[in-house]
Amino acid sequence: MPQQRPPAGRRPVQTPRRRPANTSHTRSATAPSGVKKSAPPRRRKKSRHRIPRWLKLLIAIILLPPVCCVLVNLFILATTTGNMATPDELADADADCIVVLGAGIEPDGTPSPILAERLDTAIVLYENGASDEIIVSGGEDAAQSEVSAMRNYLLDADIPSMAITTDTHGIDTFASVKNLRTIYDVQTPILVSQRFHLYRAVFIAEQMDLDATGCPASEENIHDNGLLLREFAARLKDFAQCKFGELPQETRSTVG
Repeated sequence: MPQQRPPAGRRPVQTPRRRPANTSHTRSATAPSGVKKSAPPRRRKKSRHRIPRWLKLLIAIILLPPVCCVLVNLFILATTTGNMATPDELADADADCIVVLGAGIEPDGTPSPILAERLDTAIVLYENGASDEIIVSGGEDAAQSEVSAMRNYLLDADIPSMAITTDTHGIDTFASVKNLRTIYDVQTPILVSQRFHLYRAVFIAEQMDLDATGCPASEENIHDNGLLLREFAARLKDFAQCKFGELPQETRSTVG
């Protein structure tokens, strides 16, 4: 049948094309058989036993100081342990001097048992040729003189008077070590004390750029645990002095 043409002057009417239906939504909505739908995420339930933030902060504030104290003590011990030697190992060391750190005297003016052990070690060092000079460092007041008692003890052991130097300004360990550099111009001292005390003394010397060696004295007469606790606190004090500046004299003398 011949196709009819539209009358002149009129446009042919075009039938609008249908767009194919978007089946993507339908497909995603209807999952094929055998495929499990993903479950929606579950909300986490708040724990009833959760620690409040303020309590965590409080615990941290309480624990921080003791943890720092322990770390400082461990640091001092770790950095000075290698700078210890026996009198035999220091024979003919040719050090600038042997330094005996004070430890108190008895009511009769003689050195305390702990101080006597330090002096005995210094005598052995001197006889072994570790140095030809001994500096005795301690405090002195009108009533009694610690350094005088130390000097007399050495003289009784036949140490020549010319080999003994007295430092009456060693009010504590920090001052005794500091005086070696500022007063006596010492660079390679041998520090004599008990081992628990030497860690701190050698640490102070290292912080002052001294090439110091510690020589431990006997600890037979140490029976007071309070002395060790006091030393624990003294390490913190002298660590602070080395890193942040010297404390007032009245504060330092209470710790040693």
